[in-house]
Amino acid sequence: MNNNWTNQLIDLWWRRLPLLVGQWWKTGAEILSDGMYLTVWRSVGAWAPVAAILSGFALGVHHEGACGLYTCSIWSFRLLYLFGGLGVGLGVWASLGYIVADFIAGGHWVKHYSYTRNLSWLWADFRVAGGLTIADSLLIILLVGIPFLAKRLRPRLVPRLMYSPRHQQLLEIGVESAFLLGLLYLWTQCYPILVRPMYSWLGGAPPIEAIATVQKTTWKVLTWAVLITTGKRLLETGLRETIPVRTRQAVIEAIPHAQPKFPHVSLPWVVSATLQTALITFFMAGMLNDGLSAGIFGGGMFLFLLIRRILRNRLQGWRRSMSLLPLIMRIGLGAGVSYGISYAVLDWRTIQRESFSTLVAVLFIALIIFSIVVPETLGQQETI
Repeated sequence: MNNNWTNQLIDLWWRRLPLLVGQWWKTGAEILSDGMYLTVWRSVGAWAPVAAILSGFALGVHHEGACGLYTCSIWSFRLLYLFGGLGVGLGVWASLGYIVADFIAGGHWVKHYSYTRNLSWLWADFRVAGGLTIADSLLIILLVGIPFLAKRLRPRLVPRLMYSPRHQQLLEIGVESAFLLGLLYLWTQCYPILVRPMYSWLGGAPPIEAIATVQKTTWKVLTWAVLITTGKRLLETGLRETIPVRTRQAVIEAIPHAQPKFPHVSLPWVVSATLQTALITFFMAGMLNDGLSAGIFGGGMFLFLLIRRILRNRLQGWRRSMSLLPLIMRIGLGAGVSYGISYAVLDWRTIQRESFSTLVAVLFIALIIFSIVVPETLGQQETI
């Protein structure tokens, strides 16, 4: 009976659900199947997603500390990232468990009643739900987006050198870990600002413990994340040729070549750009002070998308020239220049005064710089 349950759960988590999602979204199948190497240990492969959901749900119901966030306690933070680091698919299930509990049983609606009692119930609920959406989306980026992006870019980050396959794999793992370290560091620096709407939209301010845990333990968090991801990559590299993993992986790898069950619908560019602008502006709300600044930011973002579209077909030569340089070198160049500008321009006292216009300006400068050094973002010739 137990063996039958184990087989059914493995089939559910690592084959049926990825195939189902792949009918709509092929990348989603790749995300859900990441961590398939765990099926070498059958009980682990069967029950790890269950443990991820239950752990996320428990942390969403019972927030350690008084700030009501997963960053209140470094141990909660580490436990959640343990799942995302061991497999992006597990990160999806941990995020899902946490978010469901956070919205339903996290106590935010009652806790913030004192802030919202003078507002209409609809507008008050929108503010609470909007702040939670931003905070929980940052969790998805941490547990799913960053590990998946690091893995997806790994083959393009390291040029093929005249090394043995084993040495090449070790080099790729090292570069991927360094790239992951940079992305996670960027997340820890952006989080204190982007999470502000969860409190500021309700008339409050982020409690110190919601921010201090991330800022004071940044390198502990980064070290933990890199150790988990590096260990996972070593295990995955050593186990992916085993027969059970190779057989299941072949099913997932066939998805991109299969005829999609549902047709792809392309929106008109204006509609797509408007939706992108609205979504980005919503998630950047922590950097914006009022409706006017949100309007200016949204207008600037729409203009940026328009210019990028205009230049897409006019910079083919520049794209070919930049492609001669390794991607990791170009990303490092863009990050270095952007960081230098922000370090020279930004003043922490400006942020303390809640004047974020300079920060927004630096963000647009960084977007322009990365569009120059990574011109693949201007067009569809290469996809990530």
